[in-house]
Amino acid sequence: MMDWFNKAKCRKTSEVDFFSTSLIEVRAAKEFCQTCPVKNMCLLHALSNNMSYGVWGGKTPRERRRIILSQANPNL
Repeated sequence: MMDWFNKAKCRKTSEVDFFSTSLIEVRAAKEFCQTCPVKNMCLLHALSNNMSYGVWGGKTPRERRRIILSQANPNL
């Protein structure tokens, strides 16, 4: 269940596009996430559900793939 989502800072804004491919907007989304009280839960949700688009928990899809790969192969 996503009870944490009710506390997510992004629920209260429409000014940040978390699914943009623009580097400027991606940076803005990542910065916005840094002060979110549920950032870690959001990231865990994205990793657990293989979210392949958008900024979740302050991480881009590429950054999340690196996390998954590093967990699968700690020598990376």
